[in-house]
Amino acid sequence: MLGVHSWRAHVIHLLLCALMLALSFPPVGWWVLAYFALTPLGVLAARSRRGGRLALCSFVVFCLWWMFMVRWVSGVHPLAPLGIGLVLGAYAAAAVWALWWIQHHYRSAMTMTLPMVWISTEYLRGMFPMGGFAWLSLGHTQAPCTAGSDAGWIVQCADLFGEHTVGFLVAMSSGLLCDLLTRPLMRPGQRGLRRIRKTIRAALLLWAGTLTAALIYGHTRITQSPGVDDSTSGGGGGVVAVVQTNVPQDNKIHRDDDQDEQDFAAMVELTRQAAAADPAPDLIVWPETMVPSALNSEAVAVWSRPRLYHPRIADLARQLQTPLLVGAASWSDPDDLGYPTFRANSAFLYYADGQRAETRYDKQHLVPFGEYLPIVNRIQWLKSLFLNYISPYDFDYSIHPGRKQTVFEVPASSRRTLRVVTPICYEDVAGRVVRKLAYDDHGRKRADAIINLTNSAWYTGGGMRQQHLQIAVFRSIENRMPTARAVNTGLSAFIDSTGRIGPIIAAEQAGTASATLNLDARISVYGTVGAWPVTCMAVLTGALILGGLFRPWKIK
Repeated sequence: MLGVHSWRAHVIHLLLCALMLALSFPPVGWWVLAYFALTPLGVLAARSRRGGRLALCSFVVFCLWWMFMVRWVSGVHPLAPLGIGLVLGAYAAAAVWALWWIQHHYRSAMTMTLPMVWISTEYLRGMFPMGGFAWLSLGHTQAPCTAGSDAGWIVQCADLFGEHTVGFLVAMSSGLLCDLLTRPLMRPGQRGLRRIRKTIRAALLLWAGTLTAALIYGHTRITQSPGVDDSTSGGGGGVVAVVQTNVPQDNKIHRDDDQDEQDFAAMVELTRQAAAADPAPDLIVWPETMVPSALNSEAVAVWSRPRLYHPRIADLARQLQTPLLVGAASWSDPDDLGYPTFRANSAFLYYADGQRAETRYDKQHLVPFGEYLPIVNRIQWLKSLFLNYISPYDFDYSIHPGRKQTVFEVPASSRRTLRVVTPICYEDVAGRVVRKLAYDDHGRKRADAIINLTNSAWYTGGGMRQQHLQIAVFRSIENRMPTARAVNTGLSAFIDSTGRIGPIIAAEQAGTASATLNLDARISVYGTVGAWPVTCMAVLTGALILGGLFRPWKIK
């Protein structure tokens, strides 16, 4: 086998891989490229003679790739893309090195090895460190992000073991191409005839059989009845309207009473417009933390600002005779100076009679450094340094994670109640978080729909909003539930349980949209068992790496 030695060859292979991956995601969105994007990387892993050089080149290229792809986080801090790039570039380098190590010790078919290693690494970076970063997984490229678009057949497999099921299927094509490019295709046969080698035949059959089965499964899931039953948990879920504000993040960082009043008045006017739609909505949803103060009972009783906004929201719900689901903070446990010691990012439900639901949902999956301060929080001088020179705020803005899986029950005209769960902002990026909200410990649906409250005002450009919408598509398919998204600055949208996208409000515009939620009584495999097969695959990958220590070196 020809070997790859030079730095230039390593970098060229990796840059080609990075380019195709970048073009696979929005804003370009050439999703077909995702099926071939990992091929240069796989060929390099099979032919590179130096694992250290391969790992170093991979780290540099993918560090730059991540910095470019998440450049939109620079709105939080100019150095944020660099920090993310360093961490996630290390993950990519580890994946490429692991693929090289396994390939050179086992000579296993890339059709299986490449997707196994790459997807295992994606799975791990979605969990570690500090809750992980599950953005830009390979399978996300296959989901739609424009109004009226269907999700297609392949993506339906996400209801088996989660989004990584789709990523595995996509990566198999790159693995097959690697086998065709790096292995001898033919071998001598009887009477001078040449035959396709068994390894290549097996790889082709495995690839064709798996993709065919996935397509048949996806077609079946789209065309079968969702098993609706108007008397129980299925059927029409009523009409939901989402309000998209366009409030600049600076209005929230540097609060001003007059500006808060203007923003709140604009949101009320949008809410009235949503209530006047035909058909009339059964629920109107506001984005994350759009209310300028806390709304929980303790805050209303102790602090002055909550006493200003709480009655106005209750009065608005009574006037419109429509429940309101709103995003706001929760404050409680005041210290000696009267400042809250417990703060949470919450969702509150106001019924049509103006009463607030007794329970609320507090965001559980917090963004490190964005909503809490890991590491630096325990070292006072380091914390002060962070708050003074790095943080967008000059105070400790940490919030506390919620612990309760809250299900809101909303009276709807088409049925007795609509049961909704409300992942907030980044929570819908983590499939395990939404699954825990949507399904109970016995694998039964505890909700009918997902309502996502988000604030994207921190970020602009780079395809971030389309990418987030793609990810939200997976949450609907994984749990077989429709989703409604209310997003400050966009994209607010509706997604049905097969991943089809309904109405969308354009980015960086204020507006409203409404749709009837078509509920789905089907129980998904993922909702029942979670992603344990992917966990097993990651464990197997680790075992193969360790096993290589006890096997003779195969490539000379």
